[in-house]
Amino acid sequence: MKHYKTVLPIMFLVVAAAAIFISGIVSDVHLGDEALHYRMAQYIYHSNVWPVYDPLNQTYGPYKWYYQEPMLWHTFLAAIWKLTGISQAAAQLYQVLYFIILAVSTYHIIKKLYDDKTARDGILIITTMPVVVALSIILHTDIPLAALAALSFMFLINEKYFLSGMVFGLMFIMKRPVYIILPAFLVFIICYNKGLARQRIKNISTFLIASLPFALLALFHRKVMLGMQRELLNMPPALFDNPANINFIFKEVSDMRSLPLNAVIYLGVPLICGVAFYFLNIKKIIINKDAPILAGIAMFMVIYFKVFWNTLIARYLVVCIPFLVIIAARGLSFVKNVQVKRLIVTIAVIQFFLTCIYTAKERIIPDDTKQAYAYIKNNTPVDARIMCSRFDIPLYSDRRCIWNNYMALSEMPYLFWKANDEDMLKVWNKYGIDYLLVDKRRIYDDSKVQHQLGWPYSFVKNMPNLKHLEPVLENKTVSLWKVSR
Repeated sequence: MKHYKTVLPIMFLVVAAAAIFISGIVSDVHLGDEALHYRMAQYIYHSNVWPVYDPLNQTYGPYKWYYQEPMLWHTFLAAIWKLTGISQAAAQLYQVLYFIILAVSTYHIIKKLYDDKTARDGILIITTMPVVVALSIILHTDIPLAALAALSFMFLINEKYFLSGMVFGLMFIMKRPVYIILPAFLVFIICYNKGLARQRIKNISTFLIASLPFALLALFHRKVMLGMQRELLNMPPALFDNPANINFIFKEVSDMRSLPLNAVIYLGVPLICGVAFYFLNIKKIIINKDAPILAGIAMFMVIYFKVFWNTLIARYLVVCIPFLVIIAARGLSFVKNVQVKRLIVTIAVIQFFLTCIYTAKERIIPDDTKQAYAYIKNNTPVDARIMCSRFDIPLYSDRRCIWNNYMALSEMPYLFWKANDEDMLKVWNKYGIDYLLVDKRRIYDDSKVQHQLGWPYSFVKNMPNLKHLEPVLENKTVSLWKVSR
């Protein structure tokens, strides 16, 4: 029986990793920024240098959309491709590796701090959490960052200060949200540092020395990027002002502030229940073990709410997930009712497979859309620029795309809701837009709210009547329009 309990987490992790990998390879690279990450890795693969921007993504004239993040994830993927050739399957397997590191590290952390039973609860929570599962399928860098945070903390509590510092240093060249978890790690270093005063100083110094080279590399990269972006100060002014009656907002799909239910949808029922059970049993906490974790989470949350208060994006919370899972696993360890435990396990398994199925389904590019991409690649000029709410056009059609990122904030709402034919043409001419690709899955009702995530229905409905637009292609999922000059 004891052997079975030891093997169970391994079996569950293997099944979870396999399901995530399969969900990745049966779908397409195109959600969010993953197509951009994929192209950046391709650039490194071909040139062996870090690119500063994607020439096909959000650029016009002399102005470029500089990629400000360091590129550890992309560099490792390019190195893997040197062995396998450019392959989505290799990329998905690489992403799953971070999922495994995150789960295994979290398991060992909880086992070290508490016991094996609590650790099993922890691995159940973290491997079935919707935001973790989805971002282990989608090729974003949030899960890799969280995996490094968990791995660094695991080394820290095992008194491997050099390894802990080195892994933490890698976080600096993975993604910028490392800065919001930095204060929490300072708390951990102080609280989990063992020995006399001289030994504690030595341990902290070892950690900092090991992480410093990577931190300096990240700062240098950031300085170079900021230097290049000075040209943006000379961008031409907006052609038109945003009319005051348009409430144009920047909306995020995982916004937990405007839609609190997203906290449950993205973080999952087991985590929420575990945290609730923990604070319902607050008298049972072990001060010397729980207090540092709680203090670190509190410091992270203060910064998180301060920086992301307008949207409270779920995926920016992921770097703190390992530490939230520690508290949630402690909470579930207090539950003695077998039926309640079984219900939570059942919910965890269901939410895991639902997340895999939903993410894979959303990630599949419809055949009609692929047909449009093929048409664009074969029938438009090489230097054509497409106005489109999807950033995967460069990956699948080798054509430039632009959306709100480098269009003046006032010009997009003006274009959609107030401009006449000639004003529209002025905006399209300014950005060198030759075609408009409308994703019908991203048409939304703009009668109450206007945002940047898709095409407003009122604009799309009026497109056949616009003087400077000619229909080129239309099918079930997209319509392509040419700007006539």
